[in-house]
Amino acid sequence: MSSLPRPAQFEPDASFRLIARRVTGPRLTPILTSIALVDEGAEVTALINLAPFRAPFTVRCLDRVSSFGIGSLVRTALDARADRIVISGSGVGPLDGGIGAAEALGARVLGEADTPVRPGIKGWCDVARIDLATAHPRLAQVAFLFTGSAAATLAEILAGIRRQMMIPVDLREDLAKGHGHLLTAWAAAAGRDIAQVAGGAAAGGLGATLVCIRPNQSNHAPVREPLLAHAA
Repeated sequence: MSSLPRPAQFEPDASFRLIARRVTGPRLTPILTSIALVDEGAEVTALINLAPFRAPFTVRCLDRVSSFGIGSLVRTALDARADRIVISGSGVGPLDGGIGAAEALGARVLGEADTPVRPGIKGWCDVARIDLATAHPRLAQVAFLFTGSAAATLAEILAGIRRQMMIPVDLREDLAKGHGHLLTAWAAAAGRDIAQVAGGAAAGGLGATLVCIRPNQSNHAPVREPLLAHAA
């Protein structure tokens, strides 16, 4: 009796691997997601899909919204020694205006007397300064590429949140004040007004940190099709 042929040995593609992470979701609850690393020989590219961070905006989420998880995934890619980071679905809303993403990447977002700020959009009113001196050192070295809609400015998106019809008028006034606090803090961190800089609201507000740390670098370079297939 002839023996059955041995199954072919499965050998994983050493050029592609996933890193799973449990991070803070857009509504402050933990979510399990992952990043992909593609080793192209000359450089390593990290792929981050922001689909898990899409969530509808409601008035009930004003103090329960965060971009911290987005920053955590970027930090994972930086720690994995990625040479560039491709972010798909970067048109996800600004969430908390980038406060959480900045904190996840090592920056300090502080209130008066260096006190912590409240979570979510309500924390805008607390922000006195954003200290990027402690941010991840590789942020200035890695190329960031956004494959989704990444042109929105902080001023446009934050004003859009304030105009939401479901928000009570008195609360809109508080948000208007907080909007000013946040933009002033980002301007001080960048050394210039970044409210109207295209891409400042990209990736849940992550763009604001990048605009500050990388003022002369573009985040809109083309991405090759094989990489887009992994990022989808």
